Amino acid sequence: MRKSHSVAQSGAIDQIGFTLIELLVVIAIIAIIAAILFPVFSQAREMARRSVCMSNLKQLGAAFAMYAADSDGYFPAPGGYEPACPVNGFHEQLVLSAWVLSSAPGLGNDIGGIYPYVRQRGNGGLGNLYGCPDAKPGVARIYGPGANYAMNDYLRMVHPGQASYPPRCEQMPGWSWGINPEAMGASPSRVILLFESAQYRAGNAYRNGSPFFSGGLSATPPLCVGMPQNYHAHKSHFLFCDTHVKALTPAATWSERDQYAFEYFNSRCAGLPEMLASGSDYRSGGEETMWDPQSANVAYP
Repeated sequence: MRKSHSVAQSGAIDQIGFTLIELLVVIAIIAIIAAILFPVFSQAREMARRSVCMSNLKQLGAAFAMYAADSDGYFPAPGGYEPACPVNGFHEQLVLSAWVLSSAPGLGNDIGGIYPYVRQRGNGGLGNLYGCPDAKPGVARIYGPGANYAMNDYLRMVHPGQASYPPRCEQMPGWSWGINPEAMGASPSRVILLFESAQYRAGNAYRNGSPFFSGGLSATPPLCVGMPQNYHAHKSHFLFCDTHVKALTPAATWSERDQYAFEYFNSRCAGLPEMLASGSDYRSGGEETMWDPQSANVAYP
């Protein structure tokens, strides 16, 4: 009787051991499958974020088109500061005709720009139409909805060129006015309107910029604030003046003859010379510039 009981116990133990081995095998198989699928899931997530980013820019492009339709064909100004000449000396003030502007620092009430056509607010992240989901949220004290999208700084009625920046009040009567895309010398389909901008370490970005618009080292070094961002596998999304959106490497948006100006104006960006020397995507420009509207009163770069 005891022997029979012992044999039964032995069989049960063997059965349990076999089940544990099977369980370990299943766990190992699941681990292998997970290791294979996790990168796929990550890529799918990034593709979804890219799609959201492109959709955001397309909606903002539609808002620009509606603004122009209501403004005799003119876009709003890129933003920044405009020169003023009071009796007691020179000073600067915010461009109130900017494409996006709040009445006070932080998420205050919007005044003008394209906001009447896109009534949505946010401060970065998935719920913000004014920024890519991959962008870092800005701090509270920022103007506008809080975003990483910036407007091409050359889309003004008058621009003295980056070497003469900032302008003096007596020289720039059209600085605070946007441009009519149909009056540009360049085709609207070849001129950038909005782009993903490299941001400050705190997360907020300029509302206006260009590859020659250096604002110091950004949250994504060696890129500088105001330069095109490279969130998407070394590419960035660009909204053009005809409202189509395209993903490009930032260096492909300016010509090879502009490369010297790019390096010159961004020379104080720590790490940029090393990146250029290493043969990065930023090393050389494309065949044509996509920043110059080719307007009579705009000096480029």
